[in-house]
Amino acid sequence: MKIWYGITTTQYLKYKKYYTNIRNILLDRGVILTRDWYPYVEEDFKLRKGKKRNMEEVYKAVTKAIDQANAVIIESTIPSFSISHQIYYAILRQKPTLVLQTKNANINFSDAYIGAIDSKYLIVRNYDSKNLEKIIDEF
Repeated sequence: MKIWYGITTTQYLKYKKYYTNIRNILLDRGVILTRDWYPYVEEDFKLRKGKKRNMEEVYKAVTKAIDQANAVIIESTIPSFSISHQIYYAILRQKPTLVLQTKNANINFSDAYIGAIDSKYLIVRNYDSKNLEKIIDEF
């Protein structure tokens, strides 16, 4: 299966262990990531040193990766416009979309805009280390 796995890089270092864990679970299950950003994200931070990314290139690469995927998984503990757009874009493209948030996140799905979206393509789940693998496997 081909999956687009997306995160936000805001507070990346704080949530790196969660992002890495999800990625490793996917790879352990033989998933093909349509754009595996992970090997480059830390190097990108070091090279940029405050410089802005070319967001047009990022946008094109992400939407292409979503188009190529059979399904989408988004880690959304730290909400952002980009993550929201990726979720919306995936639903429009009729991609099964799993949106994950740590159980200790400041914003709960039920209190967020995403909690009101009624789509057969969207699944939202709170996770922790005990239930993450089960959530991904059931998806």
